[in-house]
Amino acid sequence: MELVILSTPEFYLFFLLSVWSLDCYRCVGTVSGCQSGGEKLKLLECTPTNDRCYHTKVTKIEAEDELDQGCTNEEGCGIKTRACTNSGDCEVTCCQKDLCNSGVSASGIGNSASVRIFLIIAVNFGIRLLVENF
Repeated sequence: MELVILSTPEFYLFFLLSVWSLDCYRCVGTVSGCQSGGEKLKLLECTPTNDRCYHTKVTKIEAEDELDQGCTNEEGCGIKTRACTNSGDCEVTCCQKDLCNSGVSASGIGNSASVRIFLIIAVNFGIRLLVENF
């Protein structure tokens, strides 16, 4: 039986990108639907090209305010900001830290980066032990 050890730079780059990807809240809906425990509030792992979280709040006069949260990049943040500036009834915030776009809180949603780091170390250590025992 031949054991293949995945230790190429591409292999580690793939895992590093997944470990260091940004986590953002994702919700499109009313403020109450996006609050902690709201059915629409989700955790979203951004792609490596989306390095920012955004939070857009649209103020409504005769209805509940609406939220839009998710992942974007610098260009997308600029587009959202300009659109809000032109309309005058919304505000946009962009940030570059995990779960920084809350605006509302989400209980029970944690940062999965530490779990992924642990798994990579455990798998790498397990492969080394397996190779040494052969």
